[in-house]
Amino acid sequence: MSAFALIMEGMARTNDTEDQQLGLQRFTEAIELAPNNPMAWLFQARYHAMADNGKAAATCVEHALKLSPIGPQQYLFENIGAMAYSANEEYEKALELIESSIVRNDQHKSSLRSRSVILSMMGRQKEANASMQELLKLDPQITVQSYLKNHPATRFQSGQRWANALRKSGMPEK
Repeated sequence: MSAFALIMEGMARTNDTEDQQLGLQRFTEAIELAPNNPMAWLFQARYHAMADNGKAAATCVEHALKLSPIGPQQYLFENIGAMAYSANEEYEKALELIESSIVRNDQHKSSLRSRSVILSMMGRQKEANASMQELLKLDPQITVQSYLKNHPATRFQSGQRWANALRKSGMPEK
């Protein structure tokens, strides 16, 4: 099997099914097969961030960021990097990456949502609320309820903490 196929299966398993461990195993297999594949490291970092393993998330994202090429997808690496550092409670690093992600793609809803969460976690509520207003302009239908229903992180404590930060930032409940 190719590293790309393993990464895609890992993403599907960690996003859409309850078979989280098999998804993580697929990322690990992809890294063993192609240790310089930045996407394998990136999505393993994403999984660890969601699964309340901040230290592993930060370690994996550091590999991904070192290996990632500069290009049009860099905002995605920075977005997931911010998520990983946030899970490891490294909020200054997380904020730096998410701000860079937004400069690269100011229409990426996940980055705007992440910035609101990070700022809220830092206790910077006024800025978190302003960030949420930017997100609501792009996606006026977004709610905490839809986040809880659709985001794979909400199965873990981290996702619940992020949902509370979204509430504090002014995201409508329903």
